[in-house]
Amino acid sequence: MRTQRPLNADEHSELDALNAAVQAAIDARREWLDGKMRETSKLQVGDDIYDAQTGEKLGVVSGLYRYHAGRDDLYDTDVECDYQYETRPGCFDNTSRQVGRMFGTREAPPRTRNR
Repeated sequence: MRTQRPLNADEHSELDALNAAVQAAIDARREWLDGKMRETSKLQVGDDIYDAQTGEKLGVVSGLYRYHAGRDDLYDTDVECDYQYETRPGCFDNTSRQVGRMFGTREAPPRTRNR
């Protein structure tokens, strides 16, 4: 045993309540981030996505996502999102795997570089 004593029933109840409060806060934050991600994203589903450095059209945005959402909710803390895009019918790629590449629209290159 690594502790001097096990938790008693009251302590277990208190811990359960604290864990439930943490999960409720994380769930509320995820819902808020989901809405703000769509609101603040430079590109939306259906937009053409380009390599901002070369001007090459890469495809059509098919989804927005935050890398940590659903993977590790403790790190899902920012509205900045990545894009899934269709390169040709039935073939998809995403921006999170292309570190250093800049994405945007033909008219307005992005202000930030992909992480």
